[in-house]
Amino acid sequence: MSEQMTHPSPEHGEKQQKSPEHQHHVERSEHHKDQAEHAEKQKPLHELQQSAKEQAVSVEHTSVGEKHQAPATPILGMQRELKSNAYKQTLKKVRTHLSPAEKTLSKLVHQPVVETVSEAGAKTVARPSGILGGGIVALLGSGAVLYMSKHYGFRYNFFVFVVLFIGGFALGMLAELTLRLFVRKRASS
Repeated sequence: MSEQMTHPSPEHGEKQQKSPEHQHHVERSEHHKDQAEHAEKQKPLHELQQSAKEQAVSVEHTSVGEKHQAPATPILGMQRELKSNAYKQTLKKVRTHLSPAEKTLSKLVHQPVVETVSEAGAKTVARPSGILGGGIVALLGSGAVLYMSKHYGFRYNFFVFVVLFIGGFALGMLAELTLRLFVRKRASS
């Protein structure tokens, strides 16, 4: 009895040979399983591609002057909130290294009202060109007036420094304005 059994029997257990047809059937089922898994992985990709096509078509149908503002608003709000939180965390971290008096001063200076006034002043009053012009004119003018006071024998008035600084500040701002207008004309030409 040299026959090989191809059907399972309790006598032989797991040690049996499988027919070529059975192996082919198993291989085909594994192949189908792999195809199903691949299709399942491709499904989200296909859905994303379809969504992108729909959005592209909707953008094509909007007019040129029309803007799609719905997504931009939340992003802008989130950016402001993130910046605000980062600023607060930075202030907290820096204040840990300060003395108690410096912490108090920092809390006073970084109040929203004080910061707003300070920023407005920085943009208008404390212009670098004005300060540079005021400093140069005050230095040279005070030096000349001091020399004349020593040479001609009159008293030096310290108010002269303030007047010269204000005049130099105005000259510096005027020079900056003139330079900006000149550069803007040159860029547009």
